[in-house]
Amino acid sequence: MADITKEEKKTLLTNPVLSSIEKQTQMLCPFCHKAVVGDLGEHIKKVHGEKHFKQAVLEAKKGGISDEEIGRRFGISYRQLEQIITESYGANVSALNSSKKVKTWKPENFEKNSSEYLHIVHRYLLIFRKREV
Repeated sequence: MADITKEEKKTLLTNPVLSSIEKQTQMLCPFCHKAVVGDLGEHIKKVHGEKHFKQAVLEAKKGGISDEEIGRRFGISYRQLEQIITESYGANVSALNSSKKVKTWKPENFEKNSSEYLHIVHRYLLIFRKREV
């Protein structure tokens, strides 16, 4: 991991109780590969800009990370995540990379159950005949 900034070191040294917790929540910036203590989204916005922030959020979503985890990592709400996805793709898509293709038009080994169909027709005819009488 890359070194952390002087400000972050100072924060870690002055508050030893928080330092052990913050060390566990260190994340690596996907652009500059620095260890980021705290809010990764804030770091990306400040250092790399809004465009890179949105790119990082979308990459995390494409990578299969849950919405809750994305919110925690980047410091955004579900509504903000939804807005970023909508701006980029034109529609809110819950799973960006889950496109399913139709393999067959009917299930394998499919057979129409004719006995059930005949039973329904027979029942309908009985009801219809009772109404005519």
